[in-house]
Amino acid sequence: MQRKIKTAIDTIILNLDVNSAYGFGSFFRGELFRDVDILFTTEISDEKLPDLHRSLSAHLSELSLSIGYPVDFTLLTRDEFSSAPLRDHAKLVKLA
Repeated sequence: MQRKIKTAIDTIILNLDVNSAYGFGSFFRGELFRDVDILFTTEISDEKLPDLHRSLSAHLSELSLSIGYPVDFTLLTRDEFSSAPLRDHAKLVKLA
C-alpha cells in the first residue's frame, strides 16, 4: 500500500503546485491506523490556496478509494512549514 501511496503522491507533485509531501501519523509509524495522513507544502499565493486545496481533495479522494482507507491531508505554505507546527514534525516521512 505504501508504494501505491508514493506513486499517487509523485503524480500529484508533477501535476499540481506542490513542492513536497510528507507522511505522518499512525500509518507511517507502523502502528494500527484508520486513515493515512499526508502533509503537502506549497509556495503559491494565498488567493490560489483554495483551488489547490480542491484539487488535492479530488486526487486524494481517488487515492482513498484505491487503498480502502481515508486519506487526510494538511496543506501548508513553506513559511508555515518552517515553523514546525505539527506535534510529530520531527518524525515526518519524506514522500516527495
